[in-house]
Amino acid sequence: MAERINSEGIIKVGDYFESCCFHPCLCIEVDEYGSNIEGISLIDGHIQNCSAVHCGIRKLTIDEAIEWKKRGPQEIEGQQVENPWW
Repeated sequence: MAERINSEGIIKVGDYFESCCFHPCLCIEVDEYGSNIEGISLIDGHIQNCSAVHCGIRKLTIDEAIEWKKRGPQEIEGQQVENPWW
């Protein structure tokens, strides 16, 4: 199960995470505090910018990132999602 992140320093460069747009991403940059995270979307290649503290992102394993890419985000029942990509 994907790990919900709400504190700084947990996501590092090379980790996979789910952006606030529910895209599985590969982390490519983290600020010096570990708060602002930049990643490349595995869905469309766009750069995703998220906050570890404010966005409610989830850290993913490589297997979860692949599953999200194929079938959409998992375990989001009951959440309102505008313009889902999946």
